[in-house]
Amino acid sequence: MGLTKAGFVSKRLIEGGLASSTPVAVVEKGCHAGQRTVTGTLSELENLARQYQVQSPALLIIGEVVSLSESLHWFGELAQSSQQSQQIQQPQEKVSA
Repeated sequence: MGLTKAGFVSKRLIEGGLASSTPVAVVEKGCHAGQRTVTGTLSELENLARQYQVQSPALLIIGEVVSLSESLHWFGELAQSSQQSQQIQQPQEKVSA
């Protein structure tokens, strides 16, 4: 249902005062071998699923927490971004504490 209502969700959140530049992520098939994540902004949310052909089940994540996706990455491929023209990001070297 989240994918089919993405346009409605983004419109209502923007109307409610959330910035259109708020980060969003769409996680397809979470915790499955085919898990995939695409990221963008709230204003792009409706088009992300279409652009990347995201299929259900999918989870919409909205807010600054999306910026943690690379540092918390533990499963599947790294996020695809609307800024990358559908290129998958290369893993970054992990820094140990």
